[in-house]
Amino acid sequence: MLEAIDNAKESATCAAVGAVVGAVAYHQTGAAGLAIAGGAYPVGLAAFTGAGAVAGLAVHGATKEAAKNLKEAATFATVGAVAGGTVYHQTGAAGLAIAGGAYPVGLAAFVGTGAVAGLAAFSMKKSVFR
Repeated sequence: MLEAIDNAKESATCAAVGAVVGAVAYHQTGAAGLAIAGGAYPVGLAAFTGAGAVAGLAVHGATKEAAKNLKEAATFATVGAVAGGTVYHQTGAAGLAIAGGAYPVGLAAFVGTGAVAGLAAFSMKKSVFR
């Protein structure tokens, strides 16, 4: 029971640190925008903060929990990567406008983001359902 509480504390700390890093990144770069599926959408502070929290959870899942159960972590990352690739093929190419520049977002970025989201889901599962 104590191990589960400690694990939940560690994952919450990783998520909080990631959220702060995301917020700092937003304030350093300014506003951003995402062009995808024929539309353009502003990306604000909440999106940066949320993405940072997800990245923090993924770091926790990849470092702390994956060593204990590599097969399950790899499964979560693979499912996330497939989901990211599926989103790419459904929406087409995308672009990100940030800090005065525009950058293309291709298949590799979608697949990588999906894998990160899968590891974050793995971390949450291990934190909540030990």
